[in-house]
Amino acid sequence: HYCRRRGGHLASFHSYSDLNFLRSLVHHRTRSFRNTWVGATDRVRDGVWKWTDGSWYNYSRWYPGEPNNWFGREDCLEINFRGSDRTNDEKCHARRPFICARRR
Repeated sequence: HYCRRRGGHLASFHSYSDLNFLRSLVHHRTRSFRNTWVGATDRVRDGVWKWTDGSWYNYSRWYPGEPNNWFGREDCLEINFRGSDRTNDEKCHARRPFICARRR
């Protein structure tokens, strides 16, 4: 809701360089590679990931063994899983930093 109130969405990435750019923003702001929300979800249909900005989900970089939809409740995407350049599905209510983006 925070991003939408400001005319944006949670950030999306479509390549490894996009992902690294987002990771560098997190590192610059937090001085670590903290688990951070981006705007993908499979809440509508389990296993079918979509970006909240409407762009095509055409690139993934899952941590080995992910996504696992632990207990059927992990519908949101975080980057920097375990400090790595990989992603993880997580419960959407978990408290995490997040990255907003706006189209120009």
